[in-house]
Amino acid sequence: LTQAILDEEEKVYLSWKNSSATDVVKYEIYRKDNKDSLSILKLIDTISSEEVEYYDLNYPTKTQLSYAIKAVDDFNNISELSNALPINIPFPKNKYNVNFQKLLANKGMSVEMEWNKLDKKTIENQMNYKYQLFRSVGNEELQFFKEFNESENTFKDNVDLKNVLYNYAIRVKFDEERFGALSEVKSIIIQ
Repeated sequence: LTQAILDEEEKVYLSWKNSSATDVVKYEIYRKDNKDSLSILKLIDTISSEEVEYYDLNYPTKTQLSYAIKAVDDFNNISELSNALPINIPFPKNKYNVNFQKLLANKGMSVEMEWNKLDKKTIENQMNYKYQLFRSVGNEELQFFKEFNESENTFKDNVDLKNVLYNYAIRVKFDEERFGALSEVKSIIIQ
C-alpha cells in the first residue's frame, strides 16, 4: 500500500503497487477503526487484479482508520497483509449545511427568519441535533445567540436598535464536539 488519503471530495483514496506474482486475480481491501481497541482489520471489498486504486465511500467519521490489502492468486492462495496505513477522518461538517431561506425586517422592530431543515436520512447513525443561531450587531463579531430543537426552523428576533446592521448565521450542533459548517452570514438593517 503506497497511499491512503482523504481527498477533496471526502472520499478515502487508496493506491498500491501491483503484486510481483503473475497469477494474482484479485485484491482484498481491509479496514480497521484505530480508536476502537477491540477493532481488527476487516475485509470491506474485493477488486480485480487490474486495479491499483480504490475509493472507500462508506467509512466511519471522526476517527482514525487503518487500511491494508492482500493479494489473492488463481488457486485462492492469499498473501500476508500489506503494510497498514493510517488516515485521520474528521467529522464531515460540510455535509450538514443549513442556510437561511428567509430573513425579513418588520416595522415592529423584529427580524423574521426561516432556515432549511436537515434531511434525517442523510444523518449518520440518526444522531440527534439542534440548530444554533449566531448574531452580531454592527461590526461586532458573531456570537452564539440561541439554540433550537431539530423540529424548529423559524424565529422572530425582537431587536432594540434602528438603522443598525444585524448579522445572522446558523449551523447544526450534534454534540459537544460535532457541528455542521456555519452558514453564510446574512445581514439586515432595521429602519
